[in-house]
Amino acid sequence: MNKKTLKALKASIKHWEENIAYAKARNYWLIDVRAEACALCDLFLKHFCIDCPICHYTKMNGCVNTPYKKVVLSLFEGNTLGLGYDGITAACRRELEFLKSLLPKGKDNG
Repeated sequence: MNKKTLKALKASIKHWEENIAYAKARNYWLIDVRAEACALCDLFLKHFCIDCPICHYTKMNGCVNTPYKKVVLSLFEGNTLGLGYDGITAACRRELEFLKSLLPKGKDNG
């Protein structure tokens, strides 16, 4: 992973840490799931997500088959699906852990 991609991945991880803080505080209106809020999308979306570390993992374009979908569902249809407030926080945590799993292994990522 090149430095530019690693920097974007770390920024995305930080963004999801912020989303979790908002979820814990029940400030759900501050949770931002838009592509415009994602450093990885900012870097790769204009090129159809080619070379995005998420796509390398899923072997698909976009955030298909990632925890991201559950976050969106929990935010916009949480009450209908019976996910409730705890479901939103849990979904955000899964997305954060997924992004962290994409960090290169065995290197200093701090």
